[in-house]
Formats: sequence, structure tokens, C-alpha cells
Amino acid sequence: MEIVRLPKVSRRHIASEAQQHPLIPQPAAPASGVRAARQHLRLVGGVPEKSNPDPALLAEPVARSIAAPDRLVAETRAQFRKDAIAYLERAAAQSVKEFALDMSRTTEMDASGLGILVVVQKKAKELGIRMWIAGAPQQVRYLLLLTKLEHLFEFEG
Repeated sequence: MEIVRLPKVSRRHIASEAQQHPLIPQPAAPASGVRAARQHLRLVGGVPEKSNPDPALLAEPVARSIAAPDRLVAETRAQFRKDAIAYLERAAAQSVKEFALDMSRTTEMDASGLGILVVVQKKAKELGIRMWIAGAPQQVRYLLLLTKLEHLFEFEG
């Protein structure tokens, strides 16, 4: 196996080469309408505007906790995410200020489960709802500690 060393190339060098060789395509200047066309892509943070909530969201009072599945893994994450986001939207419509995520039955969790916990925490924070994790098994807390995500959550019990 032969090791080949390439010369260092600076941006100035590339620019001068491009000027000398007209066949090298140059990046086009952005069109004047591009900036206006892409304004819909801007991310805006903060609390969403309060609008008239859907009457279906107010129909049934929400519980003060939701239960995580026994296995919070790739196979169950989509359904749990859907249920948790629906719960948070109903809770926000009913002016709930805090809730507990009951993980006492959770025995298995993988990286996708960690991702869903972060998504639910972020959505709750956006809606102005305080979330804490209740009854988290030692394995779950240890996994959060290993991944340095423990500081994002409050724990009870």
C-alpha cells in the first residue's frame, strides 16, 4: 500500500485556479427572489400563539400523568410519540401546567426511546407544561446518565 500526500490547497488557490480555467463552473449568485422564497423555512421559537382550542380537546379532562410503554424501543416509539403529543395538546388546551411521565413499568429502552423522551420534553416546554419522570427504573436513569441527557429531566421517586 502506497501513501500519497496531497499538497495543501487554500481557498485563494482554488479561486485563482478557477479564474484561469473558464471550464470550471462557478457558483451562481443567488437570485434576487431566493431570499423571499425561502422565508417560510425560518424557524421561529417561543410559545405558540393562543388560539381558540378545538372543542374536542376540551371534551374530556386529561389525567395528571401518562404511562410510558413497557418497552420504549423502535417498534413502540411511533405510537407513544403520537399518544404523548396528543396528550400534550389536550393538556395545553385545558391549561394543565404540569404532568408526570410514569415509567415504572418500562423495562427496556433504546436510543429511539431516548429520542422520544427528548421530543416529549421539548414539546411540553414549548407548550409551557412542566414534565417530570416518575418511577424511572435504575436502568433508564443509568442510560440517561451515560448519554448525558439526565440534566434535561426532573425525576420523582
